[in-house]
Amino acid sequence: MPSLLRFSKQFAIVLIFSLCVGVTGVLTTTTTAFAMENKSPQSVPQLQPQQQGQKLQQLEAATEQLYQYMQSGNVSKSQEQLSIVVEMVKSISFKQLTSIEGIHELAGAIMDVQQVIVSVSISEEEWQRSSASLRLAVNSMLHHKAGLWLNYYKVMTEQFKSMNLAQTNGDKDKLQAAILHLNENYQLIRPAAVIVRDASTISQFDSWMSYASKLSQQSQPNWEVWKGLLSQGELALNQLFGKATHDPVFLPIIYNQHPWRLVMLIGGWILLSLLYTAWRKYKGEQDHIVTLP
Repeated sequence: MPSLLRFSKQFAIVLIFSLCVGVTGVLTTTTTAFAMENKSPQSVPQLQPQQQGQKLQQLEAATEQLYQYMQSGNVSKSQEQLSIVVEMVKSISFKQLTSIEGIHELAGAIMDVQQVIVSVSISEEEWQRSSASLRLAVNSMLHHKAGLWLNYYKVMTEQFKSMNLAQTNGDKDKLQAAILHLNENYQLIRPAAVIVRDASTISQFDSWMSYASKLSQQSQPNWEVWKGLLSQGELALNQLFGKATHDPVFLPIIYNQHPWRLVMLIGGWILLSLLYTAWRKYKGEQDHIVTLP
């Protein structure tokens, strides 16, 4: 009974979180991730470090080839190469390489590519985006300190400069465009970042990105609020990319009308993210073995 009660509480947490953030495909990617995490000894042979390294290098090469096929829009080759990538993933244990969250994001990136490839309508943009995200994720798994995703720091910093300029000039349209491009780049690198960063760092930028995106839709932006918000965002970005900073990531925001709404909203996002992470960790310990599709 205590186990049932605890599971009910955990299920309620993930249900609330899913409704709040609009997560789609959580169950599918989570099942895939735990299949990757909970492989039985019979399904994955114990490899020596050198053999494991070779397997990972082969996976990176296969993912790079898949990326090239998808960037050029080669449907048949992409399907064949994806099958190769999936088989390689089944043969590798990722337990010592990243957290459960990292495994979940890698599985999600693979599922994303799979869905794009089998889609009836071919979107060049989606093909390029999904293949690039998977490529960055696999690369991050092998190169924790020098992953390709770290090259996006300069691009995202420039987008913050555009937002600061828009805030100074009171230009709502340019602010919205910069926020949109920043979010697109963040979603592209997010799986790679989750693989090497701790959950709190990811949650902080997730919360900031979500709130900034919603705030940008206001008909009459409060530019004083945006000034503080952008300052916080730059600090969160620096922490995400491992840049040195001695300042706290979230500073008090000046908000003349309803300060507690902003504080509660940001705090709530962080709390929900941490609760969901705790649930996933619990499930990772309790779940039975599921075969990776």
